[in-house]
Amino acid sequence: MYGQACTTADECRSGNCVDGVCCNTGCDVSCQACNIEGSLGTCSNVAAGADDGSDCNGANVCDGKGACKLAPTETCATDAECASGNCLSIFVCSEFPEP
Repeated sequence: MYGQACTTADECRSGNCVDGVCCNTGCDVSCQACNIEGSLGTCSNVAAGADDGSDCNGANVCDGKGACKLAPTETCATDAECASGNCLSIFVCSEFPEP
């Protein structure tokens, strides 16, 4: 069953033990995880601004859409480089808006 706790793939009917739970896929894409609250067992995008362990390195964080992008306050040239989607006129990525 998807979302059931596991330590090895053979514990899961799907054959996928990812992030400590049985997952519907191998979920081996940057900024996606299977242990996200509300989506346990389903490979889903990591929240914008979150660091997905070793998937994003250096000055990068997840953009909420399954990709690593520049974190807020990092130097940028275009909006597309920033996880927030906004490169300010002073050439730094903006903070994420308050929820």
